[in-house]
Amino acid sequence: LGAKIHSTAVITARCVAYDLISVDALATVHGPRHLTAVNYGERRMVLRPVKVGAGAYVGPNCTLEPGCEVAPAGYVEPLSTVTSRMVVESRVSGVPAKVVG
Repeated sequence: LGAKIHSTAVITARCVAYDLISVDALATVHGPRHLTAVNYGERRMVLRPVKVGAGAYVGPNCTLEPGCEVAPAGYVEPLSTVTSRMVVESRVSGVPAKVVG
């Protein structure tokens, strides 16, 4: 369908809007939340790519909003929300996610 998901990536989340999602080698994205590139905010549909870099880790029950990017080796703590247009280059935690280390 057009998703760019490397064969060594581990994903236990449901993927929505496949064409806009890319997950690189050895990345891990835990569910049960959705890995989605679509949001229905402010009475309109927002479509933006979501990228998870090589070796990145996204913990259980995280939300990756459309337009965000987890850079290679980035780490998103469980229960965190990565907002649109945010680039995670280190360890982040919270709602909204902020750098913790």
